[in-house]
Amino acid sequence: MSSSHRSVLIVGCGYRGRRLAQRLIAMGHTVRGLSRKEANLPKLKALGIEPRLGDVLDPHSLRGIGTGIDTVYHLMGSMQGSPEQLEQLHIKGTRNLLSALEGVSLKRYVYESSTAVYGQTDGEWLDEDAPRDPASAMGKLRVAVENLLMEAHRLSSLPVVIFRPASIYRPQGVINEKIASGTYRLTWDPDKVMNRIYIDDFLELLALALEKGRVGEAYNLSDDEPQRGGDYVNAIADLMGVAHPPIDFKAPADACAELVKQSNKRVRNAKVKRDFGYTLKFPTYREGLAESARVKWIEPEI
Repeated sequence: MSSSHRSVLIVGCGYRGRRLAQRLIAMGHTVRGLSRKEANLPKLKALGIEPRLGDVLDPHSLRGIGTGIDTVYHLMGSMQGSPEQLEQLHIKGTRNLLSALEGVSLKRYVYESSTAVYGQTDGEWLDEDAPRDPASAMGKLRVAVENLLMEAHRLSSLPVVIFRPASIYRPQGVINEKIASGTYRLTWDPDKVMNRIYIDDFLELLALALEKGRVGEAYNLSDDEPQRGGDYVNAIADLMGVAHPPIDFKAPADACAELVKQSNKRVRNAKVKRDFGYTLKFPTYREGLAESARVKWIEPEI
């Protein structure tokens, strides 16, 4: 990777944003982090991030947000709130952010979308050219934001690179804690095919996007082996030495089968490995879960 210095803005400086910032700062780049909560600013500053208070739904608070910035990571992943609130955050918030960045000479604008943009339900393999026709609210919002950013790419040469990560898993999390305590229950179809990427591979690919990848393109971020969801949670239980979670799921009538297996797909990752020249450190969930067990399912506070 080039050693040239970058001035980075991270919009959505939650757990993943802060982890990314740590990597970028260690590489010699400067990072500005946007947070709408004043209480978060000391935490950002302690990590070496230039804290900036602002809300993408308040255009006034975004004035000057891009001053001195050449790279943007758009990591607003929240899916909490009413449908109206989420539409405001993702659609209006993106428009406000783009308006605030008008006139800023950017080298990269990296958007974290999701494989939820694909609505396939029959377990088929798909790549980035597959139809984006999701049934889920999350998928529909991600498609809408992708379209906004690609329009900005066409009309004003926004140097956007779109990442579509599968489910990002890590050592610490609610599901792992519930499995360890014996309180997790499978209330969904355990045969549904799921796709994942380990947190370290996800963060490394984000950092590589400073230089790698082609603008105006989308990339799936997923490991090499889609798996049955039931196999994944059982593997966690086995590594923890606890009982497999009970299955509370009952298959509905055939007419509902497609709904139950909503977003049942196998995601190809050949494009990102080719264009980024990257070899996954955790090519399947087995390696990722083994690493999680090695660190005792705990991550450092950031």
